[in-house]
Amino acid sequence: MTGVYSKRLAGISNQSGTAGVFVVPAGHIWVAKSMTAVTRSHTANDAFYVQWPAPFIVWGLVTAAAGFYIAWTWTGMAVANAGESCYLAPSAGTWDIQVSGYDLIA
Repeated sequence: MTGVYSKRLAGISNQSGTAGVFVVPAGHIWVAKSMTAVTRSHTANDAFYVQWPAPFIVWGLVTAAAGFYIAWTWTGMAVANAGESCYLAPSAGTWDIQVSGYDLIA
C-alpha cells in the first residue's frame, strides 16, 4: 500500500560557494512545501538562493547583519518534474539548507 507523506527531498550541510544539485528521478514529481536555511558563517551579507526547478528562483536571502545560527523558513509550493534539476546555492557564506515536501510517483 502506498501513501502520501512528507519527506526531505534535498539538503546541504556546511556548504559554501558550490550549489547542491538534485535531479528528480524518472517517474517522480517533487513538490517542495517547506524550506529551512541556517547560516553557519554568522556574517552580514551571507546569501543563498534556491531554484526549484532551474531556472526558476523560488527563494533567496541576503542577511542584513551578523547572526548566530539564525534559521529562516519558506512555505509554499514549487513543483519539479522528472529529469529537472533543483539547486540549493549558497553564494556567500556557509549554509545548511533543507527542502521537504512530497515525492509523488508520476
